[in-house]
Amino acid sequence: MLLSILHRIVHMIGVMIVVITLVFGMIHLSGDPLAALIPPGSSESDQQALRARFGLDASIGRQYAEFMKNAAQGDFGRSWRFNEPARDVVLDRFPATFKLVALAFALASLVAIPLGVLASARTASVSNSLYYGVSLFGQAVPAFWLGTLMILVFAVRLDWVPSSGDQGSKAAVLPVLTLAAYPTAVLVRMVKSSVQEVARLDYVRTARAKGLSERAVMFAHVLRNATPPIVAYAGVLAGFLFAGTVVVEWVFAYPGAGQLALQSVASRDLPVVLMFVTVTALIITIANFLADVISMVIDPRLRSESAAAADGRG
Repeated sequence: MLLSILHRIVHMIGVMIVVITLVFGMIHLSGDPLAALIPPGSSESDQQALRARFGLDASIGRQYAEFMKNAAQGDFGRSWRFNEPARDVVLDRFPATFKLVALAFALASLVAIPLGVLASARTASVSNSLYYGVSLFGQAVPAFWLGTLMILVFAVRLDWVPSSGDQGSKAAVLPVLTLAAYPTAVLVRMVKSSVQEVARLDYVRTARAKGLSERAVMFAHVLRNATPPIVAYAGVLAGFLFAGTVVVEWVFAYPGAGQLALQSVASRDLPVVLMFVTVTALIITIANFLADVISMVIDPRLRSESAAAADGRG
């Protein structure tokens, strides 16, 4: 298991390097990073002085090497827009984004897991109807449309909650509901299919034949073995939630890192964009790493498969 964890850590580092490299390359290939900062009618000497100030007068290869060297030390340069360290600019906004992601993750789990379990056991019931309603609605409705609709209904018409900003806990209600819609729909389908798949196995039928109650069978045999794929999806869910905050924070004018990222892309603030992508990629890879480790702890079969794969690579 230790060898497998080490392999995953090496994989995480590789993923981080690839993601940062791709973003760095795409920003430079999309045009002049300083196009939004150069005043119209500036002389060539003024433009060159501005490029030298931000380190863009060197070749792309040298800029990349210098950036990677500084990034390894946690230095992503100064924001071209705010004239502050990009690290401080991004990390100041991340607590608000963490709040949205944590609440949306909790809401999706609290709704999807019980509903998926109930729907798997009863084919004709209120829970099964709710299951289909939640799964179809959450996957069919785009986040920007759902967010706009919620603003019109709950903020404008009913005036129950603020429509934008971060004005206390009420301001997070609509963004959290919007952000949690799609993950809830996917997670509830995964829970139902995983529980139904395990419930059909021989050892579950044997447990029922021994006279165990349905509750004992469900908790001791079905849920325990249906959990690993659900836990593994938690890492994917974390990645989707962080990506979804970009759209949700823009719709609700929520002052988080997602909104900052969109503004920085529009203004071509390269240091802030790269810092945001790096932090987000790091969080997602750590979430997937923890999900894999927890799955191996829950299911011994995954430990043996992982060890065999590691031996094969070695």
